[in-house]
Amino acid sequence: MIVRCVRILGTASGKPLKEHPSIQVGAEYPVLEIIASHHGVKFRIFNPKIDHQHKIVGHALWGAGMFEIVSDRIPSSWTAKVHPNGSLILSLPAWHGEEFWDEFFDGEPAAVAAFERGKDLILNEA
Repeated sequence: MIVRCVRILGTASGKPLKEHPSIQVGAEYPVLEIIASHHGVKFRIFNPKIDHQHKIVGHALWGAGMFEIVSDRIPSSWTAKVHPNGSLILSLPAWHGEEFWDEFFDGEPAAVAAFERGKDLILNEA
C-alpha cells in the first residue's frame, strides 16, 4: 500500500503544520501498518530519507487524514488482529504483540530483527 502526503497535521494537536522533519507534502510512502482505534485510523509509514545519524526513526504513525491512497494493494503478509482495547491492527503477525513496539523502541535485538525482516517483506511488495 502506498500513500501520498497531502497535508501535515500535528500528532498531538491535530492542527495543520507547514512542515515536519520526517514527512513531506507531495511525497509518497509505503504503509507498514494500519491501526484503527477510537482515536481514528493511523498509518505507520516508512521514510527511507530519515537522518539516522540524529536517531530519528524511519517510520512513524500518522493520521490517515493526512494522506491519499496511491496504491491500495495490501501486502499479502498482513493479517488482522483485534486488541483487547478494541483497536484493529492490520500488519505482520510478528508485529501484533502488545509489547512488540515497546521492545523495538527499547532496542531489543529480536524485535529489531523482526521489524527489519517484516519491513523488507512489505517493501518488496510495495
